Amino acid sequence: MVITTLGLTVNHPSHAKKDTSHRLQSRVKNTSDVLSRLSPLQLALWLFTAAVLVQLPLLFNAGYFSHDELQWASRADVSHWQDLPWNHWLGFGVYQYRPLTFNLWLLISYGCFDHPYFFHGLFVFWGAFNAVLLMIIGRYCAVGVHYAFVGALLFVLNPYAVYVHGWVATLADLLVMSSTLLLLLVILKSSNLLYAVIASTVFTLIGLLSKESAFAIPAILGVIWLFDHRRSRWLLSVLASSSVTLLYLYIRFETLMQPDAAQYAMNPLNPPLRWLEYHWYWLILNSIEPHSLFERVAHHKLILAGVTFILLLWACWRTEKKCTLLLLAAGLATLLPVLPISYSSGQYGYLFSAAVVMLMSYFFQKSKGWKKHLMLFVALISILHGLKVMREIRIVGEVQNTFSPALAKRVANHQGQFPIHLKVAEDAKKYIFVRLTKDIHSYQAVSIGDRVKLVEQGEDADYVILADGRIINRD
Repeated sequence: MVITTLGLTVNHPSHAKKDTSHRLQSRVKNTSDVLSRLSPLQLALWLFTAAVLVQLPLLFNAGYFSHDELQWASRADVSHWQDLPWNHWLGFGVYQYRPLTFNLWLLISYGCFDHPYFFHGLFVFWGAFNAVLLMIIGRYCAVGVHYAFVGALLFVLNPYAVYVHGWVATLADLLVMSSTLLLLLVILKSSNLLYAVIASTVFTLIGLLSKESAFAIPAILGVIWLFDHRRSRWLLSVLASSSVTLLYLYIRFETLMQPDAAQYAMNPLNPPLRWLEYHWYWLILNSIEPHSLFERVAHHKLILAGVTFILLLWACWRTEKKCTLLLLAAGLATLLPVLPISYSSGQYGYLFSAAVVMLMSYFFQKSKGWKKHLMLFVALISILHGLKVMREIRIVGEVQNTFSPALAKRVANHQGQFPIHLKVAEDAKKYIFVRLTKDIHSYQAVSIGDRVKLVEQGEDADYVILADGRIINRD
């Protein structure tokens, strides 16, 4: 219905609503048509560019997030790269046997630590590359071009991916993700069974040399074999990948059963709790990391997250039952190595988030009505959560960029006895400075070690740390 008054044409509200919906659908269709006309290379370049652009706040981060990158920078503080303290490739007796990760990390720290934008840029570009691989795999698995494109873009904005792409201590997780995605892509693209076996052996080995979370690779392949009509290429891939993993376990089992930190301690009661933490984490906006959700988060928020999660599963079940079972099985497979341990962490959910995001893209293209709206709502919550994690990483980076040089200067110029006693201002986030002073051997060639100690409020201190990272004399 159209109303004409004083020479003006005004749409009736009901018509306006329909027109808005129609325009929105037209724009989505036009965007889909544009993406459909792009060649695979053009589509990949468009996605890579878009993924980098949405992560620019992570790239332009002037500092670092935690003690890990500061510790490795200290190890890499040598005059020539050949003098780096390389990790032994056959050092099976250490708990964290990750020679590929640690040696590459030393090399990157040597070249990039003093230039944070380069360091963060490497991780942002790598994350964008993983997003491109994920989109290509989604296209092979019946996800429409624009759904796969948008899903891969949303992947880099989910809180798990933001945590990995923003914190440069997660090199191992990038390596395991790339190994897994490249392996899947080789198997999907090639009909040659020998290629599948070789690729499964090589990429599983690369993953295991990067991090223990690569135990998930044969489990992921096994889930795909079960749901992809039990095709022989997947079965052979499972056998090849499992053989490498079992050999690794045979060599390392005794060491792995003796964790070097409480967070790696295993307990048969842990898996259900860890499973819930990883599935509910991205629905709880004020959580930067998934660990201890049930201790830190208010009960009403946990209940809302639980209800939303159940509704989402119900929406998926009503859309396609078999794919819902695949969603649950894939989630279990990607989380398999980390469910028994005592600590949940953002980087541990990186593989998990990739599987969930691309499968949800498939569900979204198949769903209608309230189911589609619910999935949009959950996607929006995930994006907002990712942006919140991104903001926190940026804040910590700015603080570190001020604090660490100031600390090194104070230590170098201190005339009294060591250790220097530092007190954190009441309005500052203490956890930041606990991390930034933990086992830091040196910074900018100034020895730190045990020459610095954080003290509690009310105790005597030599200096006070302000919220922005500056260090001032005590009052």
